[in-house]
Amino acid sequence: MFTRPRSKVRIMGFLLSFGFALVGLTGSSYAQVAVGTCRPNLVHFDNLDDAVHGVPAGETILVCPGTYAEQVSINTSLTLRGVQDGNSGLPIIVPPAGGLIRNATGFNLPFSFYRNAALAAQILVSNGATVNIFDIALDATNSVLTDCSLDPVGVLYQDSSGTVNRVAVKNEISPCLSNGQPNPQGDGVLVQSDGVFPADVTVENSSFDNIGLNGLDANGPVAGGVTFTAKGNTLVGPGITAGNGVYLSFADGTIHNNAISNAISNASFVTGTSFYFGIISECSSTFTASNNKISNTQVGIDVVSATAFCTTTPAGYSITSNEVFHTQLNGIEACGANHIIQSNTINDSGQGGVVLDDTIFNSACGTQAVTVSSNAINRACAAVLQGPANVGNVIGPNAIFNSKFLLLTGTSCQ
Repeated sequence: MFTRPRSKVRIMGFLLSFGFALVGLTGSSYAQVAVGTCRPNLVHFDNLDDAVHGVPAGETILVCPGTYAEQVSINTSLTLRGVQDGNSGLPIIVPPAGGLIRNATGFNLPFSFYRNAALAAQILVSNGATVNIFDIALDATNSVLTDCSLDPVGVLYQDSSGTVNRVAVKNEISPCLSNGQPNPQGDGVLVQSDGVFPADVTVENSSFDNIGLNGLDANGPVAGGVTFTAKGNTLVGPGITAGNGVYLSFADGTIHNNAISNAISNASFVTGTSFYFGIISECSSTFTASNNKISNTQVGIDVVSATAFCTTTPAGYSITSNEVFHTQLNGIEACGANHIIQSNTINDSGQGGVVLDDTIFNSACGTQAVTVSSNAINRACAAVLQGPANVGNVIGPNAIFNSKFLLLTGTSCQ
């Protein structure tokens, strides 16, 4: 609500409405409003929810330093921008006093981890809106979640678009168990489109820490509809419980210049069949991963474009100039045709530096016409591990050191 007396609010509301109408006519930039009192010359609101529902489309809302215990739902295009005030520079959104509550349902998408799931988003963007978020922190500590029935999300875009820049998200994690072992859920940023509206989201220069399942997550329908860009971010998983740095399914992706670590799980939990990844892309129409630094994962980068698995025929993906080190299993893993794996530095891989898969979930990969060249691979069981059914790949030249096998045909390395 406004903090000014009601009579003045009505007068100011009329003047603002008139001013916004003039803006539309003259093409001038939009006026600004504030949440908090750090900009006394502006009309200001007490909380974010009142602000986003009290301004016209296209408005910029300045968010003063302070703690905002609320969940914010936005269905109109606008910008949220955190500001500094004197020596203070931390506008932070935290759960309401009673904890996070359900405010969304995960779309029914082919490979989404949150298919039809109950979601509790700290910021929810929907209805085709374009919402840009700058310089704001989100912390889901004290979410009051006790089981897997509700999954927390920092920022959720559903059928919507926007840019997330210089945002800090942490502790989006629920205390789930599987077979008695930790199996946490929760996303930093989740982007979904069910085809009603396209989703085009960029996340840049932001930090993600102690996220339950995916730091960044983008899912689309088989027909496409999601474009996702991640650049210049840092993503640190929760350690030995579970988690992926970046996960894409049926989403066009450009993943560039990110630092990712601790996308890993406890071996007693995975029972040899579930792995966690620094970056994973499944069935994207187009995908590029370049200049990322990835460490302490089970698999550094994994791409899947097999026609039998995706029911489509995606183009080959580009994986170039990444640094991948200290992986329990594989540095870079590929399933599908026409990928380019080039100029990467891959150190300390428990199985293969680069692995070209035969199958995925009992579907044939058809991993052929893949180029693996100009990579520097140091200390792997097999520098390049190629499935027996794979033919027509171009392997080499690569710089290989301290590896038991330079090139091994098979499905594992001992």
